Amino acid sequence: MPTYRLPTLVLLLLPVGLPAQTPAERYEPVFEQLRQLAPRGDRLAVVHDLTLRRDVIKFHLEDGWISLATPVAGRTVAAVFVGHGSVSFVPPSVVERAQVKRVLGDSVIDSRITAAAFVFTDSTLAELEHHLTFNEASMPPGLTGPLGDLLDHLIDGRMRLVTQPTLMAALLNGRENGFFYGHVKREHGEDVMLLVDPMDEEPVELLRGGKERGEKFQVVSEVRREEDRTDTTTVAAGQREPFELDEYRVDATVAKNLTFSAAVTLRLIARQEGQRWVPFWLFSEMRVDSIGGAADSSFRDKDSPELWVRLRTPLRGGDSAVVRVSYHGDLIGFGSVMRGVLPKEYNPSLPAALDQWLFVKTTQTWFPRYGSPPQPADMDLTFHTPRRYHFASIGRLLETHTDGDVLTTHWVTERPTDQACFNLGEFDEVKMGPVTVQVNSDAHRQLSLLLFGQRDPGGDVGRDVSTSLAFFT
Repeated sequence: MPTYRLPTLVLLLLPVGLPAQTPAERYEPVFEQLRQLAPRGDRLAVVHDLTLRRDVIKFHLEDGWISLATPVAGRTVAAVFVGHGSVSFVPPSVVERAQVKRVLGDSVIDSRITAAAFVFTDSTLAELEHHLTFNEASMPPGLTGPLGDLLDHLIDGRMRLVTQPTLMAALLNGRENGFFYGHVKREHGEDVMLLVDPMDEEPVELLRGGKERGEKFQVVSEVRREEDRTDTTTVAAGQREPFELDEYRVDATVAKNLTFSAAVTLRLIARQEGQRWVPFWLFSEMRVDSIGGAADSSFRDKDSPELWVRLRTPLRGGDSAVVRVSYHGDLIGFGSVMRGVLPKEYNPSLPAALDQWLFVKTTQTWFPRYGSPPQPADMDLTFHTPRRYHFASIGRLLETHTDGDVLTTHWVTERPTDQACFNLGEFDEVKMGPVTVQVNSDAHRQLSLLLFGQRDPGGDVGRDVSTSLAFFT
């Protein structure tokens, strides 16, 4: 008796977007709707030989059910499959195949699956609705579990953040931005996640669950899109962001008790239409006092490094907005740094060394950063610091004056930079020709006693810095 097989249905998930939605008014309701995603009994479809392709990722759903999930911010952005199928991920390079083999035991993913859950802000929903018929039906068993596993790796409930900011940006702004994420239950082997993040320079990724405490996922492999792999002029990751970061103006104060506060004004230029919510990264020990300029509200949970700022009105492509963020917190550390460098045999009863060392706890996110990696920008920096401390920042020193016990310095960069920080402390000043170097001589003297270092720390540091500057400039 002849065997008949239904023709395979292949979905090439094209970047054809749905009409834009209205940007969200608040962060919290959108996050809660995402966290509470659930399969819908009135949006079920039988699946036979359905293939979903995303670059080197392929899902083949042979037989089973697909349920669309409950809406988020007024639209459907998730679906879950149970049944029989397979998943494949074939890295295009020898290096990436070796990495996959090292981590997962094989150079490619080619596995039988029993379930898969998807979250998307691309054309996936339109493709599914075009090729499948969704109706109300009895809920098949096993739909809830895969969706819950997806959310466990996608959501940090304690800090109310989404581990994939590109997804949250699309939900808040009501846009289709090409994001796709799949969590796969394999018949044999651990679960894997497959991701397409259009904001990344290598947007096609294979992930697995985190192995360290508090770790949501680990990146196993990441590759460029097929159309980019043969193009040496592809756009850098920062230039894919919805906004271009133009400039920063920072007015920062370090009080006598070393409490840090700052008012940062930054200028953004929209690259895309309808952008209203902007994600920033800010050191988790900073507390936001106010938002101003073109922004009217923000969201940031306690201890979260994410700061979401909402503009008063959505921007059109080419429009600019000035955002002001005022904040304060515990940025300057004080105490001994020797515990991290002394040998284990060091006797703790000996006198403390370097116990009055000042240090900046983070050189990256002490001011709001935009983009991943952070975008470079022109920097205009003004600092108010205790006069007793020497102070240095990046950039060219334009002005310095003292008012009582407060030293004010004004610095500007001569070109856009993505690295900006400062240093302060009880330093001596050593002059080496055209280069002025600040060095903590007392610290080096103590280090020399403990670690048998040189007897002229100022000269050593000065010569090293002078040589380095000559080499790099």
